[in-house]
Amino acid sequence: MSLTIYAVAALAVLAASFFTTVSGFGFALIALPLLTCVLSVKTAVILVLVLSIAARSFNMLQTRSSWQGRVVFTLFSGSMIGALPGALALKYLPMAEAELLLGGVILLAAFFMNRHTYFPVQNKKLGRLAAGFVSGLFGTATGVSGPPIVLYCLNEGMEKSAMRSNMIWYFGLQSFFTLLVNYWAGNTKTVTDWLLLTALLPAMFLGVVLGNRAFKKIDQALFQKLALAAVAAGGVSLLVHGLL
Repeated sequence: MSLTIYAVAALAVLAASFFTTVSGFGFALIALPLLTCVLSVKTAVILVLVLSIAARSFNMLQTRSSWQGRVVFTLFSGSMIGALPGALALKYLPMAEAELLLGGVILLAAFFMNRHTYFPVQNKKLGRLAAGFVSGLFGTATGVSGPPIVLYCLNEGMEKSAMRSNMIWYFGLQSFFTLLVNYWAGNTKTVTDWLLLTALLPAMFLGVVLGNRAFKKIDQALFQKLALAAVAAGGVSLLVHGLL
């Protein structure tokens, strides 16, 4: 492993850990674009899954008294249903078209929400299952699972602490399950340098510590703006990656 690869990867993991601790999501949105500059896409997806599990484990302990089990497990149930076809798509299908489609839909939804246009959900249980399914499908296939969940939670109007705690637990459970599915599908064999993972753990831990300090200074309005900005960035990232 060269010093350049490590420096880029450490910066990506530090930034991703910081943002996901502040917002409850976004590890892959931040880490993947940088990691794919120095690693293969499939290797980067697996490393992001493992590192996100480590970062979210710390955050899950800190939010264990404030997450909403009914919300999280409904989203997670949908995610489990979507994870299997997502893993098979990662193994067998080119994902460029899917990334272009998802990126376009994400940007369109973020645009409407930025203009305070929301879509009332009559059946929240069904809506959460659907959001979880889309998140699980694309999370397993592309490593980017956050935008569907973030958009849905914003659309429900969740308070920032509840939304953050729910997403920390949801993405923690989803990341662990997604890693198991990718192991079953044989995708973890693409990672040949597990020493890089160990070397990146200090950067991950530093990001978690700094992120917890920053969260206390963020109000509801700023939290929503950060969430929408990250969603838009994820949509742009998917479009660019799909085109390239």
